[in-house]
Amino acid sequence: MSHSPPFTDRWPRTWLAAGVLLASTLSGCLRPIAPNAQPGPTADSTATPTPPPATPTFEPTPFVPEATLPAPTPGVVTGQLPHPGDVALEAVAGGLDRPLYLTHSGDGSQRLFIVEKLGLVRLFRDGSLLAEPYLDIRNRVGSAGSEQGLLGLAFHPRFAENGQLFVDYTDLSGNTVISRLQADPSANQVEASSEKVLLRIDQ
Repeated sequence: MSHSPPFTDRWPRTWLAAGVLLASTLSGCLRPIAPNAQPGPTADSTATPTPPPATPTFEPTPFVPEATLPAPTPGVVTGQLPHPGDVALEAVAGGLDRPLYLTHSGDGSQRLFIVEKLGLVRLFRDGSLLAEPYLDIRNRVGSAGSEQGLLGLAFHPRFAENGQLFVDYTDLSGNTVISRLQADPSANQVEASSEKVLLRIDQ
């Protein structure tokens, strides 16, 4: 019956000696550290300890007595909704096809521009809707989806000077297009051929 050789016979004595030496060296280098312990000052330390940061103080908003608040403007009712009987709807234009946005050009002409989903911009001027569209880009607008079509119109802040306006629409492939067009500020139509695509985003 064979017996396993003693542990010291299975491992070279030099390896055991190296292991003992390594263990004794590490035990002398390591020491337990208390939780949240801070390093203490050394004998040759001359630096002044840094004080902890000051805790920010909360300054509550001062109370303003009602007597010091400004008086309401005479003739203006505040904090009260109008009576339903005092509000009425009035139709000012008809014959529009899926209008979704209304804006003005900011040039003092009092014109209103109505965006239709299919690719038209209609012009409301002097109390009536003009028969000819201000802009017609139906041949390049894809509007089959519920969130597709001619979706936005914006005029340059200096439109009266430079005649620039911008449109946002989805093209026939459903991708987003941002374009600039050049118009005569006083004219009631803008040529679609003046379009310059500024940004195209694949959808």
